[in-house]
Amino acid sequence: MNPAQERIRHFIDEVVLPRANPLPGVPEELRGDWSSDDGWYSWKAVASPVTESELGNLGQRFGIVLPPLLSAYFLYKQILDGDFGIVRMPDMWPPNPLCQLEDQMKVYLEFESLQRNNLIPFAQEGNDGGPICFKADLPTSQGDYPLYFTDHERLSDSSYAGEERWGSFELLLDAIEADMLSYDA
Repeated sequence: MNPAQERIRHFIDEVVLPRANPLPGVPEELRGDWSSDDGWYSWKAVASPVTESELGNLGQRFGIVLPPLLSAYFLYKQILDGDFGIVRMPDMWPPNPLCQLEDQMKVYLEFESLQRNNLIPFAQEGNDGGPICFKADLPTSQGDYPLYFTDHERLSDSSYAGEERWGSFELLLDAIEADMLSYDA
């Protein structure tokens, strides 16, 4: 297992899954042990059906190579609920687990402010404030990017450049993990 895969394994298996909340409408093959009378189910994460080729093609459509940790996240397990409090990652529902990621990235095509500043959306801010984006013209030596918050109410202003929130996807994972674990105390 390479370092990116190990970091994602820890994040998902030791932080996310022990704190996973029940969801409505979980496909039968992904249901866990618990259910309610009104259609809510615990869910189990299974091996992701996403391929490196699919992720590569998606990144290529937007002119970027997805950061190794983000790729490892989508390649490891199929996560049905990406709401991690401070950030909502795309959910990975069958039959197309990359649908929500692709929809996030397509927002780039809708706003000159994102295109002008090379901001590629991949997630949403946890309070529905707007997209979290890769600053695609500032790659790090590790193949990552700074992450910017873009206020959805300001996206139509072509001069709007968002604001940097995390220096990398790895730092975002650290922030999510710290936030999730803070509720255990």
